[in-house]
Amino acid sequence: MRKDAVCRSFGVLMTLLKGKNMASAQKMLLEGVSDAVCFMLGALAGYGLGKMVGIDIFEDGYSGSGMIGILMIGLGGGAGLHIARIWRSHQQAKNKLEEAEVD
Repeated sequence: MRKDAVCRSFGVLMTLLKGKNMASAQKMLLEGVSDAVCFMLGALAGYGLGKMVGIDIFEDGYSGSGMIGILMIGLGGGAGLHIARIWRSHQQAKNKLEEAEVD
């Protein structure tokens, strides 16, 4: 079953690379890059906020403050991902509005 999924994914990738659905490939690249960048920025913001409060996630053992710091990083990354998706939806709405004005 896993081999079939890999083969199917490879087939989709080859179709995109052949030039078919190039707009779709660019859209998927934009989604992936914006998700990754915003997730990392959010996680770094969560880490920085934790450091400002005095939480060190790298201290020995699993202390309560370390766990709260890890939670802050996770929540920051999730918030960054959510912001990326909101940004993309606003961009799509803006593009559709511009296309409607041209027509």
